[in-house]
Amino acid sequence: MTHSRYTSVAVVIIAVVMSASMVINYSANVFGVFNPSIDDRVQSALLFDTNVRLAKAHITADFEPDAVILGSSRAEVGLAPDHPGWDHTRVYNLGLPQASIHEIKEYLRHAIAVSDLKQAVLALDFFQFNPTLSPRPDFKECRLLEPGSFVSSVEARLCDLPTLLFSRKSLLTLLEDESALSSVYLNNGSRGHEAKEKALRISGSQFVAFLRNEHHYFNDDALYLGFPAGGFRPEDGQAFADILELCHAHDVDLRVIISPSHSRQWEVISELGLWQSFVGWKEFLVEQNEQMAAAHGASAFDLWDFADYNTYSQSSPPPIDDSDARMKWYWESSHYTKELGNIVLDRVLLGKTGEMGRRIDSTNLQGWLAEVEHRRLQYRDRESRALDEMRRFLVSNGDVGRLTNKPQA
Repeated sequence: MTHSRYTSVAVVIIAVVMSASMVINYSANVFGVFNPSIDDRVQSALLFDTNVRLAKAHITADFEPDAVILGSSRAEVGLAPDHPGWDHTRVYNLGLPQASIHEIKEYLRHAIAVSDLKQAVLALDFFQFNPTLSPRPDFKECRLLEPGSFVSSVEARLCDLPTLLFSRKSLLTLLEDESALSSVYLNNGSRGHEAKEKALRISGSQFVAFLRNEHHYFNDDALYLGFPAGGFRPEDGQAFADILELCHAHDVDLRVIISPSHSRQWEVISELGLWQSFVGWKEFLVEQNEQMAAAHGASAFDLWDFADYNTYSQSSPPPIDDSDARMKWYWESSHYTKELGNIVLDRVLLGKTGEMGRRIDSTNLQGWLAEVEHRRLQYRDRESRALDEMRRFLVSNGDVGRLTNKPQA
């Protein structure tokens, strides 16, 4: 075979292999980005869960939502795009696992660039402002567009083309047991009920899940522990100011909430000596919200604080040896259920009255913080035995197998 004929055959073979790879990857759609269906059915894309930032960027560009949910996994789990309070029907949950405030800003910018975005609910968590919280490995700015950019969403997809069309993951995934790989996400971007239920089954009981979650937040450098010695610094909140600027500039109806985790989550913050920094962070959010509004000659966005010691957040976990019991409002101390999320959205979107949450601004903030502090001291006194047990575990090695006779999955 002559050299030229050999080269021709090689080129044909490569072209056939690449074409076959493209067909397999497109047909399998294991990342869920081709022809997405936005509803509340379980996401059938088998690699969606491990490539959330990739998938949600491209789905947002295709779907062009009118409204989005922004935040961390707490927003993914608890806030529903199908809540009746939304002013629009094309709502997508753009929450990202363990998202930094910088990542949230970039995904909001992307959503504004690819759609006529009109409304957003931004769920804020203290750890998002930790300067040591780096973007996750699947975060790439090249796939995210900017308002006014001449780059189209199709061109932005080139950033992930090798992964989307020429990845071995699709073929390998198809050869696996699909029942073991099914996604825990819904098509609308939310994490389904099964996501947290599976985690509780692995823990053995919901109480053990509480302890493991608290130990994780207490010991992970990139969450609460990684804050500088002085705690939260205003300069680490610039991305929040940028979010406010984006929404004012593009006429997006932004509703900001401080997420309603369990009271035990706030105790983890306290045990790390960050409580006053946590309070100062809330003051910063109010100040930035009002300063940005004044700069635009507009009203401040609604800012709601659900990080409180209320009836919901003070509910006690089931006994440690009860593997079947489930709380109505929380999965563990970090994540809240859709049922509680619906109460949050009732307040934020529909203006319904209720015990949980307070819309805060400079006129009522200090009074509200004093109320929270009063309830906090009452909670610490009433739950002293349970909190002592939690504190012992926070500094342990994290082995909870000794805490229950239930088999660990």
